[in-house]
Amino acid sequence: MDTVADIALPHWQLDSLYTGVDSPEYRSDAAALDSVLEETERYFDGNDVRGVGQAIAGDQGPVLERALELIERNVMLLTCLRAYVNLRVATDSFDAQAHAEASALKPKDARFQALAARFKSWLGRLDLRAAASSSERVADHLYVLERNRQEADHLLSDEAESLAAALDGSGGSAWAKLYGELISKERVRAAPLPDGEDGDYGVAELRTLQAHPDRTVRRKAYDAELELLARNQLSFTAAMNGVKGQVDTLTSRRGWDSPFDYSLFQHGVSRQAVESMQEACQESFPVVRSYLEAKAGLLGESKLAWYDLFAPVPQAKPLSFSWEEAKSVVLERFGTYS
Repeated sequence: MDTVADIALPHWQLDSLYTGVDSPEYRSDAAALDSVLEETERYFDGNDVRGVGQAIAGDQGPVLERALELIERNVMLLTCLRAYVNLRVATDSFDAQAHAEASALKPKDARFQALAARFKSWLGRLDLRAAASSSERVADHLYVLERNRQEADHLLSDEAESLAAALDGSGGSAWAKLYGELISKERVRAAPLPDGEDGDYGVAELRTLQAHPDRTVRRKAYDAELELLARNQLSFTAAMNGVKGQVDTLTSRRGWDSPFDYSLFQHGVSRQAVESMQEACQESFPVVRSYLEAKAGLLGESKLAWYDLFAPVPQAKPLSFSWEEAKSVVLERFGTYS
């Protein structure tokens, strides 16, 4: 029987993006981002792309088409650069070079967010239907542009939105980064495995062990996770309050009734739809409770503990998939609709 070591499994590699932050490709894209940001700012200034003044008469298709091209170029470069450094940090939270590059990208991201807010505000002055009739690119993006124009009704002034974008790097995003770094770097010394020596575990490893067949392992992993999280509970609380505090302030200043209403708009879901889903979930609670009670019985327990929720039941035959089989299943399922 093949062991994991004998099987040629896929491995993590980022060379399809860049071979390093010092690679010619990365440095070229970083320089291109600076250039396109400057070009976008000049173009917006030269074509009165801002959210003030009267509605603009006449065909704005060509102007809007060029603005879209610049926005898309910014997004493409930012997405590739940001994805690369963030994926490096995800696999090695002590990667100082990637962390430094991620920090260097933040002010560029803030510049783009300010431009994006100007762009959305400007859309409120345009006749998008007329622009779409003279530009295929605008027509292809009409749904998204209409959504952006709706959001424009809730934006602050260009200056205020620019300030909000600039402060995000030391506000909500900084708190989120602190939480991510603490979660990824902190480890606890414990012995979740009953027949093994003490080991150093992170949160992700401990949560995986809470699906172990041995209940003793699950319990020890759960206790170790609580111990690990308790170390930074004040920092985690501050991070959560910092992120949510910024969201509360900005959504209120932008005229949304609540952060929930803004979230509904972002996801294109009505309050009624969410309430209907919630009602359907509540109606299914008896079925879920019956399942959990049955699972407890199969595990030989009168009631499930939190660390039993993902435990495999001993009566079930575990399934095994090769990498190729697993890949085939995913591609087949996604292929049914896209």
